Order: sequence, then C-alpha cells, then structure tokens
Amino acid sequence: MNIVEQAVPVLSDRVTTVIAAAAVGTPLWLPSIQQVSTHAALWMPILGVTWLIVQIIAKIIELRKGK
Repeated sequence: MNIVEQAVPVLSDRVTTVIAAAAVGTPLWLPSIQQVSTHAALWMPILGVTWLIVQIIAKIIELRKGK
C-alpha cells in the first residue's frame, strides 16, 4: 500500500470528525452567525451603493482626463 492509499482514510476520518464536532457545537456559535448575518444584511446594500458611487466617480474622472 502506498502513502496515498494510507493517507486517504486518515484524511476522511479527520474531515468527518471536524464536521461532526461542528454539528455538535452549532448551538454554541449559531447566535454569533445569526448576528453577523443580520449586520451583513444591513450593511451590504449601503456598502454596495457606496462602492458603485466610487466607481462611477472614478470612471467620470478617467473619461474627463482622456479628453
């Protein structure tokens, strides 16, 4: 058996263990994720519009310099 054949079961065991631990710990970190999601839902449209305005202004300045 080569090293790859030996490593695959170990890797899959580690991945399975991490996923199982995350599932068990979900009640502990779920409120934090919900809070981040709420803040992101509030701020992303504001930041998106701000970035769009920055890009429009940059394009206008670029076009004016080209004339």
